[in-house]
Amino acid sequence: MVQVWLLVKWYLVMKIVLLLINIIEYDQLSKQLDNKGLSIGIKSLLDVVELSKQATDVYRTAKFVSVLEEIAGLHDC
Repeated sequence: MVQVWLLVKWYLVMKIVLLLINIIEYDQLSKQLDNKGLSIGIKSLLDVVELSKQATDVYRTAKFVSVLEEIAGLHDC
């Protein structure tokens, strides 16, 4: 049951991120975040997205992942 909730939660997080970034960035993020785990609230996720939007287009996904690592404890599963 816990694994199902985590999958649903991760799916919802990625849907929110998809709404806020473009498709190319989403493809890059999905590759970088494959087999990763994190714990983050919606408000914190929106803060991470806002911080990553401040970066240039080239570095936006890298900034997003680095901020996730700092704030949400992104880690290998």
